[in-house]
Amino acid sequence: MKHILVFAALCAHPMFALTCGQVVSGVVTLTEDLHCNSQTALRVGADNTTINLNGFTIDCTGAGYLGSCQDLAGVRGIEVVSKKGVSIYGPGVITGFSTGVLLSNANVAAVKNVTIGGPSNPLTKDTRQFAIGIYAAGVPCPIVLPGQSGPLTADLQYNYISSQTQGIHLENQGCARISGNQIHNIQSTNAAFGVLLYSAGDTAITSNAIFAVGGGQSMDAGLTMLQGSSRNTVTGNSISHNSGNGITVFNKSSQNKVAMNTVRFNVTDLTDVSDGSGNTWNVNNICKTEAGSVPAGVCNPLE
Repeated sequence: MKHILVFAALCAHPMFALTCGQVVSGVVTLTEDLHCNSQTALRVGADNTTINLNGFTIDCTGAGYLGSCQDLAGVRGIEVVSKKGVSIYGPGVITGFSTGVLLSNANVAAVKNVTIGGPSNPLTKDTRQFAIGIYAAGVPCPIVLPGQSGPLTADLQYNYISSQTQGIHLENQGCARISGNQIHNIQSTNAAFGVLLYSAGDTAITSNAIFAVGGGQSMDAGLTMLQGSSRNTVTGNSISHNSGNGITVFNKSSQNKVAMNTVRFNVTDLTDVSDGSGNTWNVNNICKTEAGSVPAGVCNPLE
């Protein structure tokens, strides 16, 4: 059986070995691959836990999509519930789970340089129904004194996410950062999203590459803001060559700033049908198509 060595934050020797489904805390460093069958791999049991994948793989086989644990409810690679200050670092791989990393009411969390995948599929609609790379939910923006900035609730950077139905999903979450991620080959029987914000606000989405999302469903999109997702900043991203839409804003999402992105070769590049107010679309977006209330002339004229 494969093992993981677990180190207490202040100790230099292994405390005990773990198997799939156990609870971890302190500083956790993988020393071998961890293979799970139809169960969550690791659950975080204390604040300020750090998990280092250390170049190894956590995977899951089961009765889900193509023999994986995708589509199996509640089977996660790493599960963080109501814990603060948890960090998950690559390089390393989490693959074949219904959710690669779950951050539920997990404040000041970080996921960086992790590869999250699953069984590959063609660039069309397939039978995969539920698989989310990183899901973060339930943490509002911190309350700080005027002129001060609080800590990020979730810092999601430099991850490589593919073969999911959703790459990154933020729900009822505020003050996060989604930056430098590569998200691709995202398809579903239903709508597929590279990044989905659902009632999520005050988040910076910068310098991500999102491509090969969608299989022909009307809601497919590289980036979608839904259900009053407001005051988000979307800058410097490349969201192109998706068989769905590029950037879409729906359902009373307002005061979002979309600027300096490359959004090309999507079904529609930029769409605002939010019924919200104050969304701004910088005139230097490199794109071809605009829809909804996106002002004319947002796309560069020669693109």
